[in-house]
Amino acid sequence: MAVKLTEDQKKNLKKTFDKYDADKNGQLTAVELYDAFKSAGLPVSKLQVANMMGKYDTDKSGTIDFDEFLAYNEIEASKEKFDEYDKNGDGYLGPDELVNVAKNLNYKSVTAASIKALIDSIDENKDGKISFTEFLSLSAK
Repeated sequence: MAVKLTEDQKKNLKKTFDKYDADKNGQLTAVELYDAFKSAGLPVSKLQVANMMGKYDTDKSGTIDFDEFLAYNEIEASKEKFDEYDKNGDGYLGPDELVNVAKNLNYKSVTAASIKALIDSIDENKDGKISFTEFLSLSAK
C-alpha cells in the first residue's frame, strides 16, 4: 500500500530538490543530500546517506535524480503510515490492526473472513501477519 504523493506534494519536493541541487544538474550527490538533511534539522550520518544512496540510486549513477528522490519520499511516507497502523509496534500488521486499515480505506464490509482473505492474498511467507514489504504490495493488488 505504497503512499502516492499528491501533485502539490510533488511540487514541494521538486522545490526542495532544486534548492539542494547546488550545481543545478538535476542530480543530488551524497554531499548535497547530506547537506539537505542537515539543513532540515534531521539527524543523519554520512554513513546513513551512503546507505540511502546505495538503496535509492536505482540506476547506479552515483547520484539521486528527482524520480529516485520521489520514490524515496513515497517509501518514507508509506513507512510512516505503516507505523501508524502498527499499534503494538511489533513491526507487523495483524488481523486486528488490518481492520483499522480496511476501515481507513473506507471498505464497507469488514469481516473476519475478509481480513483473513486479505492476509492470505499478500502474506508472502504465510506467517499470518503483514510485514512492511508485504504492506507495500497492497497497492499492486
